Amino acid sequence: MPASNSFSRPRFDVTGPYEGGVRKIRNVLMDSGRLYRQGDRLLILRSGGIIISPNADQMADISEEIIDFIRTNRYGDALTRCPRELAARFLSATHIFDEIPEVESISRFPRLVLRSSGGLSFLRQPEKAEDVPTYDRESKTLIEYSPSYTKVPAQMRQFRNNPNQAANALWHPIQYFPFVDSAHRGAALALLLTAVMRPSLPLSPGFLISAPNYGVGKTLLAQVASLLAGGDAEITTNPEDEGELDKRILALLMALKPAVIFDNLSGYLQGDILCAQLTAPIYEGRILGHSSISRISNRTLWMFTGVNVHLRADTVRRFIIARMDPQDEAPERRQFAFHPLEYTRAHLSEMRAAAMALIWNATKANAWEMVQSQETRPLGSYPDWDAAVRATVLWVAGQGWLDVADPVLTQEQEREMDSEAEQARILHLLWYRVAGEQPITVREFMERARKLPDPFAWEWRQGTVVHREMEINRTLFSAYEDLMEAQAGSSNNPRAVRFQWFINRMESRIQGGIRAVRGPRRGGGQTIYLEVSEKAKKSEALSIPLGEEGILVPVVPIPTLTSRTGGRSYEAVPF
Repeated sequence: MPASNSFSRPRFDVTGPYEGGVRKIRNVLMDSGRLYRQGDRLLILRSGGIIISPNADQMADISEEIIDFIRTNRYGDALTRCPRELAARFLSATHIFDEIPEVESISRFPRLVLRSSGGLSFLRQPEKAEDVPTYDRESKTLIEYSPSYTKVPAQMRQFRNNPNQAANALWHPIQYFPFVDSAHRGAALALLLTAVMRPSLPLSPGFLISAPNYGVGKTLLAQVASLLAGGDAEITTNPEDEGELDKRILALLMALKPAVIFDNLSGYLQGDILCAQLTAPIYEGRILGHSSISRISNRTLWMFTGVNVHLRADTVRRFIIARMDPQDEAPERRQFAFHPLEYTRAHLSEMRAAAMALIWNATKANAWEMVQSQETRPLGSYPDWDAAVRATVLWVAGQGWLDVADPVLTQEQEREMDSEAEQARILHLLWYRVAGEQPITVREFMERARKLPDPFAWEWRQGTVVHREMEINRTLFSAYEDLMEAQAGSSNNPRAVRFQWFINRMESRIQGGIRAVRGPRRGGGQTIYLEVSEKAKKSEALSIPLGEEGILVPVVPIPTLTSRTGGRSYEAVPF
C-alpha cells in the first residue's frame, strides 16, 4: 500500500470512470515537467534518468509517485494502488498525446543549441544526479546529468579565449591520419564538429570514410566521432537488402543511438532508403512484427566506412567524404605515440569543450556571413549544418590553425572520381571474362578483348556459341572500346602504352571486392591477375545488365565457361 501524502498531492478516486484518471495522470506529469513524447513514444523523466516507452506496471508505479489513488467505500476513503488497467488505458490514449511537449534530441552532456534567431545558447546539465533532466523548449532537447562533464563549462570558457588551442585539442587524436588533401582533412574536422552538434541540428549529411586498402584508420576515425557524439564506438554492418536496412535504421533510432557506424562496405553506396535516411528529420518505418507505421526524430550521426567505397547518383550531395591514402603497402604496421581511441576516451570532456568553443567563436565572428560574401555555394538540404559546422571549418581554415579546406569540395571530387571508379569496374569485368583469375600480360589481355565479339575466335570442342554468352561478349567489347577511348585523351602515345598507364593506376585498387595485382613475369612481360573475394563472386560486382530491361547477368570467365545441353558438357577454349 502506498504511503499517504494526501495533503500535498492530487487525488483520484479509482471507483469512478477511468477517463478522468487518464487525463489527471497526463496533466500532473506535464505540470511537474516529467512527461514528454518523441514521435509516437512517451518519455517519463524520473530522478537520475529517463524511462522510454514505459509498460503498464512502470506507468502505475510512476503515477503513484505523483498522485494519491483512493478507493471510496462505506467506511470512507482508503489509499490504494494505481490500477494496472488505468495505467494501460493511459498508455493507449494516444488521442490526448498531442498536447504533450515533444523531444527531438536527448543529450548526456552539455550542448550548444541553435536558436531561431540564428544565435547559440549553451544548455547546462542538471547539477546533481538526482535532479530531473533539463528540458529546453525551443530546441526540444533533454539533457541528462553526467558526472564526467561537470568541467565542460569552465573548459569551454578557456577555449573560447584561446581558439587556436581549441582547434589543436580537437584535432590531436587524428593528427597522423593520412588524409589525401586539405578538403578531406576539412571533412574529418567537420565530422568531429558534427558529432558534438548533431542533436542540435535538424538535418546533417552522412559521412563516408574510405581508403584504398585495410588498416589505414577508417573505422578508428568513425569511432572517435562516435565517442564525441555520446556513442559507444560500436560498429554494425550495412544490410544489402533495402527492406532490412529500413528496419535496421528504425531500430537504431528507437534505441536512441547518437551515432551509428556502418563498417566494412565495398563498391557503391546508394539507394532510396539511404537518401531518405539523410534528409528526413522525422523517420517513418514499420517495426518488425507490427502493422502500424512508427515515427521518430532522426538526430543520429550516420557514418559509413569501407575500402574504395564510392557514391552514386543522388547520394553524392548527401555525404561529406573523408578519404585517406597512406601510400604504404602495409599501413597497419605504422606506429604512433598514442592510440586515437584511448586518447579520445581520456579527453572527451576537453575535446567536446574545444568543439563547442570553436563553433561559438565562429558564430560570434559571423563566419557564415563572411563565407557567403565569398560566393561559397550553400549545401542544399542542410542549412543549419552549413551555418554551424561548415562555417566553423572554413573559419578555422582562414585563421591558418589547421591545414583544412571546405569539406563540400569532397563532393565535387567524388563526382569526378565516380567515372574512374566505373572504369575500374569495367576493367575488372573484362579481365575476369577473358582470363578469370589466371595471370596474363596487358598485351595478351588486349588481344583477347579485341576478339570478344568474334564467334569464330572461340574454338569450341563441341556445339555452338550460346547466344547469351555472345551478347555478354558484345556488351563487354563495347565497354572495352569506350574504356580505350577514355584513356586516349589528347595523347599521341600508342594504345598499349596508354592502357598500361591506366593499368598501373588501377593496380591494387580494391573495387567491389576485386583487385588487380602483379603476377610473375612471363616472356619479358609483367603479368596481372585478379584477386576476387568470395563475397564479390556472390554479389552483383561480377554482373552486367543485358537487354532493354537491364536484367543483371553474371559474367563467367571464358576459360571455365560451360553449357549443358541434352546432358552433354561443352567447354569453350579461350582464343
